[in-house]
Amino acid sequence: MKTRKMLRFLLLTIVVVFSAAIVQAQKKNDMAAGLNLVCGTNSTLTNLGLGLKYQWNITNPIRLEPGFNYYFPKDLVGAKYNMWDLNVNVHYLFTIKERFLLYPLAGIGILGSSIKYKYHDYYDDYGIYGGLVSAAVKEVEQKSTSTNFAFNIGGGAEYKINEKFAVNFEIKYQIVSNWNRPVFLVGATYKFK
Repeated sequence: MKTRKMLRFLLLTIVVVFSAAIVQAQKKNDMAAGLNLVCGTNSTLTNLGLGLKYQWNITNPIRLEPGFNYYFPKDLVGAKYNMWDLNVNVHYLFTIKERFLLYPLAGIGILGSSIKYKYHDYYDDYGIYGGLVSAAVKEVEQKSTSTNFAFNIGGGAEYKINEKFAVNFEIKYQIVSNWNRPVFLVGATYKFK
């Protein structure tokens, strides 16, 4: 139920931004590359990471942004979590002031994760498993991995420092099977074309 309310709120925000802003006359074929500091969170796990992104204006107001984020390993309740995501998002750019842009975004992605944990296995001298008092203890390491398809929806703001450099803040909601979560990004880009 909370997911539906969050999606309704994000869609309403996008509609308000579309109706209140003036379309930015970005130059078609502008290209930039950049870095992000990333924070993904949900009720179970919050993890930080770094990301790479590439931006390409396919039309004047529409920008395509593929990106890759790697989240630093996180220990939680005796387990070590590793995560990454690969995304392709579309931004629709609006100029609010000369150097300040707002954009809603939508996209798709892949979220990969692995969980590594250790547990104690009990066995007796004959290798038969059981909870015997005289049993020996062996530590066993287990690893589980998964890769899931994701939908992204959100928005961001960008400030152009000069003709080449820009900084941005973005929030997107990743809709992933059994792992929905908001992701916050703070980044910088360098325009090379």
